[in-house]
Amino acid sequence: MARTEPRATAPRETPARPAAGRAPALPQVRSAAVLGKRVRVRALKMGFYNNERRRVGDVFLAKAEAFNPSWMEPVDGAVPIQRTTGKDELRRKHDELLSAKMGQAVHTDEHDVPTGTDNPLDAEE
Repeated sequence: MARTEPRATAPRETPARPAAGRAPALPQVRSAAVLGKRVRVRALKMGFYNNERRRVGDVFLAKAEAFNPSWMEPVDGAVPIQRTTGKDELRRKHDELLSAKMGQAVHTDEHDVPTGTDNPLDAEE
């Protein structure tokens, strides 16, 4: 067998690795003037910010660098801060269910409840 010499290859470019124990530097997306600034936002869907659950419609202050357009929208500074608690959400759901049932025939008066017989002679006077 004939010996072949190793092929000459172009040197591979390897991405620069961060120093041990350090995370790679992220590109600067926001200016230094915006960092640390707080903006008033409204939750568009349920999310989690600052160790609290934020429900739809909640208005709260968030750091500009933490703003997430997938579930937050900026609002005017005149809009008051609003926080929905778990109890508030349960009450809202309960009222929503009750109002949905009101569209159906709901018997609240004991005289309106059918007795199960269709014979008019059995009716009490």
